[in-house]
Amino acid sequence: MPRVPRLAAIPFVALATAAVLVLTGCAASPAKPAPKPSATRTAATPSASATSAGEVRVVIDADGVTVLDASGGTAASVPFTADAATAASRLGTALDETPVSATVSDDACYPLLDEQSFGGLHIFSSPDGLTRPLNAQFYVTADAEKTGGGIRIELPSGQAVGDAGDDVIEANLKAPRFESADGTEVHYDVANGSASGDPSTYYGALALIDAGKLTRIDSPVFYARDC
Repeated sequence: MPRVPRLAAIPFVALATAAVLVLTGCAASPAKPAPKPSATRTAATPSASATSAGEVRVVIDADGVTVLDASGGTAASVPFTADAATAASRLGTALDETPVSATVSDDACYPLLDEQSFGGLHIFSSPDGLTRPLNAQFYVTADAEKTGGGIRIELPSGQAVGDAGDDVIEANLKAPRFESADGTEVHYDVANGSASGDPSTYYGALALIDAGKLTRIDSPVFYARDC
């Protein structure tokens, strides 16, 4: 099931501020998270901290999906501006896996979505086009630790679905964090905009933490828009 971004995320810092105000009996305006600069953004650099040397892995950031080979070299780098068929083909070749195709007809934003899945890595596209940032022709969701062939799917900082949420936060301390209905959002790779700015210009890659674990990776998404 493809993910739909939320509208009303609550800043982490605002919750902490509210708790202090209740204890002290003072009132103040809600605090806003410090935005991550985007004008001079550089691509996130994959880390080897959570993965043993010699392992093939998939890394998701705000720009695309990368498959790193056992030596740490790039086996495939697919930007979200590539068409979905090309993306599935290139990733399939690099992973030595064949995707499972499906059609999604109950999405809240699109009447019809095409899905190509490599185990826990899902590629979504729409025959009618996507309303995603960066002129994306497809977007991805990771909802399990590995692909069908056992390749780990990671954030650039090295965490995968099922890893401790605290590890994600510790490895991405400068990333904006918010509480939402789905859990704690970590905007780990902001491609553009800021949390306090125009919602239509604030987008990138998102990690979702629920019940103390990383449960999902989504990219690219508008952080403060539904569609």
